[in-house]
Order: sequence, then C-alpha cells, then structure tokens
Amino acid sequence: MNLRLANHRLSGSATSSLARNYMFNISMLFTHHSLELLGKICAHPVIGCSIRNLHLVCGRVSPEHIRDLIDSWKEIGIDPEEGVEDVRTARRKIYECMDRSNREFQLEMSGEAAGLLMNAFKSLKLHNTPVTLDISEREIPEGGDIWLPRRPTIGEGHAL
Repeated sequence: MNLRLANHRLSGSATSSLARNYMFNISMLFTHHSLELLGKICAHPVIGCSIRNLHLVCGRVSPEHIRDLIDSWKEIGIDPEEGVEDVRTARRKIYECMDRSNREFQLEMSGEAAGLLMNAFKSLKLHNTPVTLDISEREIPEGGDIWLPRRPTIGEGHAL
C-alpha cells in the first residue's frame, strides 16, 4: 500500500497486488452510499477485475412488527423511559433497525438501488471475470472482507 502511494512507477503493480490480495471479497450494506462506492470500485480498471465475491446485506425488519413489539412493551407495563438501561438500549436499537429498514425499502422502491447495482454489474461485465453474488439478511464476518460503509455519522470513523 505504501509503495502505491510513494512511487508513481510502482503504483500500477502495487495497486494490482493490493487488489489481488485484499480487494477480492467485498461486503456491503444495502445503503445508497455503499452501492455508490461499489459502482466506483467495480469500475476501477485494476481493482474491479480482482473482485470475486460480493456479499450484499439487506436485513429488513418489518416496521409493523417493531411497532407491535413496542406496543406490547407498553401493555405489560415496561416503560423504556423509566425502565432499566438495557430496555432503553434495546428500544434504541430497535428504532435504529426500523430506520435502516425504512431507508432500504425507500431505496428499493424508488428504483435507485436497481440502477446503482446495474452500474456496478455492467462494470464487472466489462472486466470479464466470474463473480459470486451473495445476498443475505445477516452480516457474515470473514477475514479479508472489505466492508463498504454506510455514510458515517458524526463521531464515527471512516472505514475503507
């Protein structure tokens, strides 16, 4: 990686070595930012042809199911505002999942996700290399994965 940045003459071979060794297995969340990054990576002349596996995580939680769960908490007398810290944390995580699910649903329904994926796949087709696509609702942590981040929020570091 350092050779790639330090010496212009070695940049090409260092980039292809980096791509072959580290950029072959890419995982991403089903977010606008991740799908845009995927398109750019797939279009790259050196890195794009090194991609062998794509893992798309689109974990959806039904907003209706979450609302029912919160209502059932209220029915049994659990008030997250006055309750235990674990209950507040669980409630926050549930709302985060619901927000992510809503954003993914809107991205899909608008047709924008299909367009972004189509651009990435067109770029991969130009490289004429076989690629395995895996779509699941769970993140699969494996060594060597490059995770394309969702857009970082304030206070978060940048991945990749």
